[in-house]
Amino acid sequence: QENVSCLNTSLVILMLSHRHSELPLYLEGLRTHLEPHLLTNLRSLLRFWQTHYLHNKDKDCNTLQRSSGISFDFWRETVSTLVAENKLSPECIVHYLSPEDLNLSRTS
Repeated sequence: QENVSCLNTSLVILMLSHRHSELPLYLEGLRTHLEPHLLTNLRSLLRFWQTHYLHNKDKDCNTLQRSSGISFDFWRETVSTLVAENKLSPECIVHYLSPEDLNLSRTS
C-alpha cells in the first residue's frame, strides 16, 4: 500500500504538469536523470497502476478521487497517455526511451 501511495503522489505531479501542458518538460527532466532506466521503471509501475485501479477497485478509485480532488477520469487519462505506445508523442514515456530501454520495457 505504501508503494502505491508513493506512485500516486508522483502521478499527481505528472497530472498537474499534464493539465498545464508541461508534461514533456517533466518527462525530459526524468529522462536526463542520472538513474538508468528511470522512465522504463516508471512506465512499468504505471502499467501496474492500471491493473490495480482499473480492475474491480471501485472503492480505491473513489478514495483516490476524494482524497486528491482530481477526477478519476483524469487519473486514468493521464496514465493512459503516459503508457501509450506512441513514440511520436512527447507526452508518452516511450518517446524518451532508447531502443535498449524499449526492449527492457517489453520484457518487464
